[in-house]
Amino acid sequence: MNERDSSNSGGDDNAINPFAAPTNSRRIDPVGGNPITLPPPEPNKVFVKWLLVCTIAAAPSFFLGGGMGQWRLSAVLGMVFGVLVFVVGYTALELTAAVQNQMNKPVSRRASWIAYLTRAGISIVFPVGVVVDMFCGIFAVGISAVLTGFSDRVGPSYDVEVSEIMRCFQFFVTTVAQGVLLNFLLFAYMGVVWVICNALSNDQR
Repeated sequence: MNERDSSNSGGDDNAINPFAAPTNSRRIDPVGGNPITLPPPEPNKVFVKWLLVCTIAAAPSFFLGGGMGQWRLSAVLGMVFGVLVFVVGYTALELTAAVQNQMNKPVSRRASWIAYLTRAGISIVFPVGVVVDMFCGIFAVGISAVLTGFSDRVGPSYDVEVSEIMRCFQFFVTTVAQGVLLNFLLFAYMGVVWVICNALSNDQR
């Protein structure tokens, strides 16, 4: 009888209380979040993601550049190749271990999402995206003129003086130069967002 009572009491001691809080629970930071390990990215999905993001972001510039190039095939191909440079570049960058380690941090991940969603929103909202891209495009045309040697060749004489291959190259260089300027502004904005998210995260702790 005593052995039976002792076994029952031992069972009661080891019983799990369903209403008790888990012993390994941890507080979740509402802003900063808890660090997590993201699964390894799949190159195909990463490429498709950046193809979509870069296409949306480049839409205003594509509209302006297409008009300047009279929508000739050489001009369009130059812009397409220029956009693909950033698609491939962003894909390769995201697949690096350094970026993956950084994206494991909730603050960095949240800042990047906010920045790129803002950029996509600006591109979709007309004419905000056109105005932003137009100013960077003006500087990009100047940079392209210096690098390619083609300056002030817009108008009727443009078709005569510039071959299709050189026109494609000029629009390619202009697209890359404009993309670099826009990405510089984007990363600067992302840095500000990161500082704000990080400050809010520290305040909540």
